[in-house]
Amino acid sequence: MDVREYIESGILEQFVLGHTNPEETALVLKLSDSHPQIKTEIEAIEIGLFKYAETFAQKPSDSAKDKLFAKLDIMELEPEKLPTPKRVSSSNHSPIRSRTLPFYNYFIAASIVLLGISLVGNIWLYQNWKNAKNQIASLNIQNTFLTDNNVSQEAKYTALEKKVTILQNPQIRSVKLAGLPLLPKALATVYWNDSEKEVYLIAANLPENLQNEQYQLWAIVDGKPVDAGVFDTQEAQKGLVKMKNIGNATAFAVTIEKKGGSINPSLEKMILMGAVI
Repeated sequence: MDVREYIESGILEQFVLGHTNPEETALVLKLSDSHPQIKTEIEAIEIGLFKYAETFAQKPSDSAKDKLFAKLDIMELEPEKLPTPKRVSSSNHSPIRSRTLPFYNYFIAASIVLLGISLVGNIWLYQNWKNAKNQIASLNIQNTFLTDNNVSQEAKYTALEKKVTILQNPQIRSVKLAGLPLLPKALATVYWNDSEKEVYLIAANLPENLQNEQYQLWAIVDGKPVDAGVFDTQEAQKGLVKMKNIGNATAFAVTIEKKGGSINPSLEKMILMGAVI
């Protein structure tokens, strides 16, 4: 059982005010014996209500009492201030009796009880509002997570769908690039649509780029290297990378160049090469 959750439910305030049913009362008593926290909370609620009652139990001023009883059409007279009764000679009149009402104190007590009930009710409403607020915040977090996850999944699905569309195109030619002595385990595949000149690349076993370096793809056209664009390790190993359009290529190669690419390839840093079959 979660003791803190039970305390924050507001049942203890209802118990102190006597608003619980027999089953709830029996459960509160049982739990207070086995859980000191609950017993302490009950005592704290009782002390709080008594202090609250004492705060508002001050005797009102005489002017306030006069106004109050004037509205109620009630005259209250202190015993020592009672006027001396006048004798009336006529037998048709009965003696005037002052109307002193003792329920003034009951009126104040009832007001205190109502204030106490209002206080406890506000505490209970606050606890429920706080719990509801926490639940809403939790649901918002879950909703944000699900939304972000859905966006991520949609992006992956779109990328996969695009990859399948490209690979299923009968005009696409696949060119395998093998690792050279500088990086013998490196692999790459160029997907080239020679009719539309579109070029895509995917790679594997490539080391991470240095901060000031990138990989650059070259197409061998009429015996000369032509820049086909630069790429990074992460994007090339996650999926197809769209490169620059190339036509009439006889081979493709990859070199390590400065960030942003070079005009001419660094032959001593060539890591991949493959011929168009």
